[in-house]
Amino acid sequence: MRDKDKEIIFVENLSDDNRQPLEHGDYLEPPFWGTSNVLQWTSDAVFGAIKKELLFRNEWSGVCSERSGDVKPDLDDSYDRIKVKAAELDLFQASGFYGFFPVITEDNVVVILDPSDFHTEIMSLRFPELKHASVRSISDFFKPTGDIITLQISTLGPDINKKIQLPGNEIENPILSACISGLASHCSEMIAEKVTTEVRRCFGLERSAGRRYDFGNSGMPEPQLLPQLFELLSVEERLGVELTDRFKIKPEYSLISVFVHHPAA
Repeated sequence: MRDKDKEIIFVENLSDDNRQPLEHGDYLEPPFWGTSNVLQWTSDAVFGAIKKELLFRNEWSGVCSERSGDVKPDLDDSYDRIKVKAAELDLFQASGFYGFFPVITEDNVVVILDPSDFHTEIMSLRFPELKHASVRSISDFFKPTGDIITLQISTLGPDINKKIQLPGNEIENPILSACISGLASHCSEMIAEKVTTEVRRCFGLERSAGRRYDFGNSGMPEPQLLPQLFELLSVEERLGVELTDRFKIKPEYSLISVFVHHPAA
Protein backbone atom coordinates (compact mmCIF):
# COMPACT_ATOMS: atom_id res chain seq x y z
CA MET A 1 0.00 0.00 0.00
CA ARG A 2 1.34 3.39 -0.94
CA ASP A 3 -1.07 5.39 1.23
CA LYS A 4 1.80 6.53 3.44
CA ASP A 5 -0.25 8.43 5.98
CA LYS A 6 -2.46 5.46 6.88
CA GLU A 7 -0.41 2.39 7.73
CA ILE A 8 -1.91 -0.86 9.01
CA ILE A 9 -2.15 -0.57 12.79
CA PHE A 10 -0.41 -3.45 14.52
CA VAL A 11 -1.22 -4.03 18.16
CA GLU A 12 1.26 -5.77 20.44
CA ASN A 13 0.09 -8.94 22.20
CA LEU A 14 -3.28 -8.91 20.46
CA SER A 15 -4.61 -12.44 20.30
CA ASP A 16 -7.22 -13.70 17.83
CA ASP A 17 -9.68 -14.08 20.72
CA ASN A 18 -9.54 -10.34 21.42
CA ARG A 19 -10.47 -9.31 17.90
CA GLN A 20 -13.98 -7.94 17.90
CA PRO A 21 -16.15 -8.41 14.79
CA LEU A 22 -16.41 -5.26 12.72
CA GLU A 23 -19.72 -3.49 12.46
CA HIS A 24 -20.90 -2.80 8.93
CA GLY A 25 -23.07 0.20 8.24
CA ASP A 26 -25.68 0.76 5.57
CA TYR A 27 -25.07 -0.72 2.14
CA LEU A 28 -23.52 1.77 -0.28
CA GLU A 29 -24.93 1.91 -3.79
CA PRO A 30 -22.38 2.71 -6.51
CA PRO A 31 -23.41 5.05 -9.35
CA PHE A 32 -22.84 2.19 -11.80
CA TRP A 33 -21.55 -1.37 -11.95
CA GLY A 34 -18.49 -2.38 -13.91
CA THR A 35 -15.68 -0.08 -14.98
CA SER A 36 -15.50 3.69 -15.44
CA ASN A 37 -14.25 5.65 -18.40
CA VAL A 38 -10.49 6.09 -18.62
CA LEU A 39 -9.23 9.20 -16.82
CA GLN A 40 -6.26 10.99 -18.38
CA TRP A 41 -3.73 13.61 -17.30
CA THR A 42 -1.18 15.44 -19.44
CA SER A 43 2.37 16.18 -18.25
CA ASP A 44 1.28 19.77 -17.52
CA ALA A 45 -1.62 18.52 -15.41
CA VAL A 46 0.66 16.15 -13.50
CA PHE A 47 3.19 18.89 -12.74
CA GLY A 48 0.40 21.26 -11.78
CA ALA A 49 -0.69 18.88 -9.01
CA ILE A 50 2.76 18.21 -7.54
CA LYS A 51 3.44 19.51 -4.05
CA LYS A 52 7.12 20.28 -4.25
CA GLU A 53 7.75 20.27 -0.52
CA LEU A 54 6.52 16.66 -0.30
CA LEU A 55 8.50 15.66 -3.37
CA PHE A 56 11.71 17.19 -2.02
CA ARG A 57 11.28 15.64 1.43
CA ASN A 58 10.03 12.16 0.49
CA GLU A 59 11.82 11.43 -2.78
CA TRP A 60 14.64 13.89 -3.38
CA SER A 61 16.21 14.46 0.03
CA GLY A 62 18.76 11.67 -0.44
CA VAL A 63 18.59 10.76 -4.12
CA CYS A 64 19.28 14.29 -5.34
CA SER A 65 21.94 15.25 -2.82
CA GLU A 66 25.42 15.91 -4.18
CA ARG A 67 27.54 12.73 -4.32
CA SER A 68 30.79 14.62 -3.88
CA GLY A 69 31.67 17.82 -2.06
CA ASP A 70 29.67 19.74 0.46
CA VAL A 71 27.55 21.74 -1.99
CA LYS A 72 24.00 20.48 -2.41
CA PRO A 73 22.14 21.06 -5.67
CA ASP A 74 19.38 23.64 -5.89
CA LEU A 75 16.28 21.43 -5.83
CA ASP A 76 14.05 24.16 -7.21
CA ASP A 77 16.44 24.56 -10.14
CA SER A 78 16.52 20.79 -10.68
CA TYR A 79 12.73 20.71 -10.60
CA ASP A 80 12.42 23.50 -13.18
CA ARG A 81 14.92 21.84 -15.52
CA ILE A 82 13.15 18.50 -15.28
CA LYS A 83 9.78 20.15 -15.87
CA VAL A 84 11.09 21.69 -19.11
CA LYS A 85 12.53 18.35 -20.23
CA ALA A 86 9.33 16.52 -19.36
CA ALA A 87 7.33 18.94 -21.51
CA GLU A 88 9.71 18.41 -24.43
CA LEU A 89 9.43 14.62 -24.20
CA ASP A 90 5.77 14.49 -23.14
CA LEU A 91 7.22 12.35 -20.39
CA PHE A 92 4.04 11.61 -18.46
CA GLN A 93 0.97 10.23 -20.19
CA ALA A 94 -0.91 9.39 -17.03
CA SER A 95 -4.20 7.53 -17.05
CA GLY A 96 -6.33 5.29 -14.90
CA PHE A 97 -9.80 3.96 -14.22
CA TYR A 98 -11.78 2.10 -11.57
CA GLY A 99 -14.61 -0.37 -11.32
CA PHE A 100 -17.34 -1.38 -8.87
CA PHE A 101 -18.20 -5.05 -8.36
CA PRO A 102 -20.52 -6.87 -5.94
CA VAL A 103 -18.87 -9.29 -3.52
CA ILE A 104 -19.63 -11.76 -0.79
CA THR A 105 -17.05 -13.01 1.70
CA GLU A 106 -16.33 -16.24 3.50
CA ASP A 107 -13.51 -16.23 6.04
CA ASN A 108 -10.64 -14.41 4.30
CA VAL A 109 -11.90 -14.99 0.75
CA VAL A 110 -13.69 -12.22 -1.15
CA VAL A 111 -15.76 -13.59 -4.02
CA ILE A 112 -16.35 -11.15 -6.90
CA LEU A 113 -19.76 -11.59 -8.51
CA ASP A 114 -20.99 -10.75 -11.99
CA PRO A 115 -22.85 -7.41 -11.66
CA SER A 116 -25.26 -8.47 -14.40
CA ASP A 117 -26.91 -11.09 -12.18
CA PHE A 118 -25.28 -10.68 -8.70
CA HIS A 119 -24.94 -14.45 -8.60
CA THR A 120 -22.30 -15.79 -10.97
CA GLU A 121 -18.85 -15.98 -9.42
CA ILE A 122 -16.17 -14.29 -11.54
CA MET A 123 -13.12 -14.84 -9.35
CA SER A 124 -12.00 -14.98 -5.74
CA LEU A 125 -9.41 -12.96 -3.84
CA ARG A 126 -7.83 -14.61 -0.82
CA PHE A 127 -6.46 -12.04 1.63
CA PRO A 128 -3.75 -13.39 3.95
CA GLU A 129 -4.13 -13.28 7.71
CA LEU A 130 -2.59 -10.30 9.48
CA LYS A 131 -0.64 -11.28 12.55
CA HIS A 132 -1.10 -9.09 15.66
CA ALA A 133 -3.43 -6.74 13.78
CA SER A 134 -6.74 -5.20 14.79
CA VAL A 135 -8.48 -7.21 12.04
CA ARG A 136 -7.91 -10.79 10.95
CA SER A 137 -7.48 -9.80 7.30
CA ILE A 138 -8.46 -7.04 4.89
CA SER A 139 -11.43 -9.22 3.91
CA ASP A 140 -12.99 -8.40 7.31
CA PHE A 141 -13.81 -4.92 6.02
CA PHE A 142 -16.36 -6.38 3.57
CA LYS A 143 -19.85 -7.28 4.74
CA PRO A 144 -20.09 -11.10 4.45
CA THR A 145 -23.64 -11.17 3.08
CA GLY A 146 -22.95 -8.65 0.33
CA ASP A 147 -20.81 -5.59 -0.29
CA ILE A 148 -18.88 -3.67 -2.94
CA ILE A 149 -15.25 -3.98 -3.91
CA THR A 150 -13.63 -1.18 -5.88
CA LEU A 151 -10.74 -2.10 -8.14
CA GLN A 152 -8.55 0.61 -9.63
CA ILE A 153 -5.46 0.85 -11.81
CA SER A 154 -3.31 3.80 -12.81
CA THR A 155 -0.14 4.37 -14.80
CA LEU A 156 2.21 7.19 -15.78
CA GLY A 157 2.34 5.81 -19.30
CA PRO A 158 5.14 4.34 -21.44
CA ASP A 159 8.34 3.28 -19.67
CA ILE A 160 9.76 6.57 -18.40
CA ASN A 161 13.27 5.35 -17.64
CA LYS A 162 13.65 3.92 -21.15
CA LYS A 163 12.13 7.02 -22.69
CA ILE A 164 14.80 9.31 -21.27
CA GLN A 165 17.52 6.96 -22.56
CA LEU A 166 16.46 7.11 -26.20
CA PRO A 167 18.89 8.84 -28.60
CA GLY A 168 18.46 12.59 -28.30
CA ASN A 169 16.56 12.30 -25.02
CA GLU A 170 19.47 11.50 -22.74
CA ILE A 171 19.94 13.47 -19.54
CA GLU A 172 23.69 13.65 -19.00
CA ASN A 173 23.51 14.99 -15.45
CA PRO A 174 23.33 11.86 -13.21
CA ILE A 175 21.67 13.79 -10.40
CA LEU A 176 18.84 14.96 -12.65
CA SER A 177 18.45 11.44 -13.97
CA ALA A 178 18.10 10.11 -10.42
CA CYS A 179 15.68 12.91 -9.61
CA ILE A 180 13.43 11.86 -12.49
CA SER A 181 13.09 8.37 -10.99
CA GLY A 182 12.13 9.90 -7.64
CA LEU A 183 9.72 12.24 -9.37
CA ALA A 184 8.07 9.33 -11.20
CA SER A 185 7.57 7.42 -7.93
CA HIS A 186 5.98 10.49 -6.38
CA CYS A 187 3.70 11.08 -9.38
CA SER A 188 2.71 7.41 -9.56
CA GLU A 189 1.32 7.63 -6.04
CA MET A 190 -0.27 11.00 -6.79
CA ILE A 191 -2.14 9.72 -9.88
CA ALA A 192 -3.33 6.63 -7.99
CA GLU A 193 -4.67 8.93 -5.29
CA LYS A 194 -6.46 11.03 -7.92
CA VAL A 195 -8.27 7.90 -9.08
CA THR A 196 -9.11 7.09 -5.45
CA THR A 197 -10.44 10.62 -4.99
CA GLU A 198 -12.83 10.03 -7.89
CA VAL A 199 -13.95 6.77 -6.25
CA ARG A 200 -14.67 8.60 -2.99
CA ARG A 201 -16.65 11.22 -4.92
CA CYS A 202 -18.79 8.48 -6.47
CA PHE A 203 -19.63 7.13 -3.03
CA GLY A 204 -20.10 10.56 -1.48
CA LEU A 205 -17.30 9.88 1.03
CA GLU A 206 -15.15 12.39 2.83
CA ARG A 207 -11.62 12.99 1.56
CA SER A 208 -9.96 10.73 4.13
CA ALA A 209 -12.64 8.04 4.28
CA GLY A 210 -11.81 4.50 3.24
CA ARG A 211 -8.42 3.30 2.16
CA ARG A 212 -6.53 2.13 -0.90
CA TYR A 213 -4.47 -1.07 -0.74
CA ASP A 214 -1.93 -1.69 -3.50
CA PHE A 215 -1.07 -5.12 -4.80
CA GLY A 216 2.46 -6.15 -3.95
CA ASN A 217 2.20 -5.01 -0.36
CA SER A 218 1.54 -6.91 2.85
CA GLY A 219 -2.00 -8.08 3.47
CA MET A 220 -2.84 -8.33 -0.24
CA PRO A 221 -3.57 -11.45 -2.35
CA GLU A 222 -0.80 -13.29 -4.14
CA PRO A 223 0.34 -11.75 -7.47
CA GLN A 224 -0.64 -14.96 -9.28
CA LEU A 225 -4.22 -13.62 -9.21
CA LEU A 226 -3.30 -10.51 -11.19
CA PRO A 227 -3.86 -12.07 -14.65
CA GLN A 228 -7.50 -12.69 -13.75
CA LEU A 229 -7.89 -9.11 -12.54
CA PHE A 230 -6.26 -7.77 -15.69
CA GLU A 231 -8.68 -9.81 -17.79
CA LEU A 232 -11.69 -8.73 -15.72
CA LEU A 233 -10.79 -5.04 -16.11
CA SER A 234 -9.43 -5.30 -19.69
CA VAL A 235 -6.34 -3.50 -18.41
CA GLU A 236 -4.03 -4.14 -21.36
CA GLU A 237 -6.61 -3.07 -23.94
CA ARG A 238 -7.61 0.08 -22.07
CA LEU A 239 -4.31 1.34 -20.63
CA GLY A 240 -1.58 -0.59 -22.43
CA VAL A 241 -0.40 -1.97 -19.08
CA GLU A 242 0.86 -5.55 -19.13
CA LEU A 243 2.07 -8.29 -16.80
CA THR A 244 5.40 -10.02 -17.16
CA ASP A 245 5.81 -13.78 -16.77
CA ARG A 246 6.71 -13.11 -13.13
CA PHE A 247 3.58 -11.01 -12.54
CA LYS A 248 5.40 -7.69 -12.52
CA ILE A 249 3.40 -4.74 -13.85
CA LYS A 250 4.79 -3.18 -17.01
CA PRO A 251 5.45 -0.32 -17.55
CA GLU A 252 6.97 0.70 -14.24
CA TYR A 253 5.14 3.32 -12.17
CA SER A 254 1.80 1.58 -12.59
CA LEU A 255 -0.37 0.54 -9.63
CA ILE A 256 -3.34 -1.81 -9.31
CA SER A 257 -5.26 -1.50 -6.08
CA VAL A 258 -8.31 -2.35 -4.03
CA PHE A 259 -10.27 0.47 -2.41
CA VAL A 260 -12.13 -0.39 0.80
CA HIS A 261 -14.88 2.01 1.82
CA HIS A 262 -15.34 0.72 5.39
CA PRO A 263 -14.73 3.60 7.84
CA ALA A 264 -12.32 1.48 9.92
CA ALA A 265 -10.08 0.65 6.96
